[in-house]
This record gives sequence, C-alpha cells and structure tokens, in this order.
Amino acid sequence: MKISPYKFPFFFDFIFLVVTLFQSALILILNPPFSNFLPTYMDAIGKVWWLALVAILLHVIAYLLSLEQNIALFTNLLAILGYLTLIIIPNYLLLAIIFLFAGLVLALKSYIARN
Repeated sequence: MKISPYKFPFFFDFIFLVVTLFQSALILILNPPFSNFLPTYMDAIGKVWWLALVAILLHVIAYLLSLEQNIALFTNLLAILGYLTLIIIPNYLLLAIIFLFAGLVLALKSYIARN
C-alpha cells in the first residue's frame, strides 16, 4: 500500500489515538485517584499539543485534495474537530477521542468501499 496524502493523516490519527489511550490508561494506573487524572493529563498534553497542530495541517491538506469526495471531507472535518478539542478544551478528552475514532472508522469504511 502506497502512502498518499489521503491516507497519511489517518495513519497519524491511528498512532495518536493509540498513544493517547495508552497515556490515559497509564495515568489512571500510576495515579490511582480519578480526581488526579485531569490535571495530570492536561500537564502531559500541554507538552505535546504541537503534534495536534501537525495533524490538523495534514488533515487540511487532505481536505483540500479531496474536495470531490463528500465522505472524505466529513472524516477530515471530524478529525480536525477532534484535534481542536484536544488543544482548546483538554477537559473533553472523551469527546475528542470519539471524534478521532469516528473519523478513523468512517475513513476506513469509505476506503474499503472504494476498493
């Protein structure tokens, strides 16, 4: 499978989603009281927020390249919305993960339907 500007942002999403879920699980395991989760997570995301900017840039490029495909536009918008939620409102981590996961699943389904 060749790397294309359509697929690469979603590969980045997959890696980012796995790392975010792993990081969240690690914070919950190593920092048992749930009340400590949000401050610890917000401190961690404060150090890597620029990765979300890279992802937004990748999705904007993919969005501009796929103007003729409605489902691709929607999946890119979902991913951009998820990353903006992570940057601007890190308290809504669950909502951001849902947006990223929905964008990833819809992109995978549309890719399978095209091939």
